[in-house]
Amino acid sequence: MARLHRVPVVAIVFNFSLETCLSNNRKRPHRFVSEDAIKQHSAELLRTIQRLDREGYERIYTLDETKMNAVKIERIAGIASGAEQISDPNF
Repeated sequence: MARLHRVPVVAIVFNFSLETCLSNNRKRPHRFVSEDAIKQHSAELLRTIQRLDREGYERIYTLDETKMNAVKIERIAGIASGAEQISDPNF
């Protein structure tokens, strides 16, 4: 659908360590996810990252704990409906 409307499709991967995910989950007051589910998602993410380049994304951004606070993700009106931009000189 995005291609039909000439909207760039980007992937933003939040590649946090399993330890970080488990720690953050323990701190959530209102929604707890089982550790088994988090471990499964972590394993699936590694496989998914390996094939993302074949999915047709115009750009793939991967954020981890070291980059997370250094970027700003914003929607830019007028460029294309739903277009996203990540501003970070290191990308």
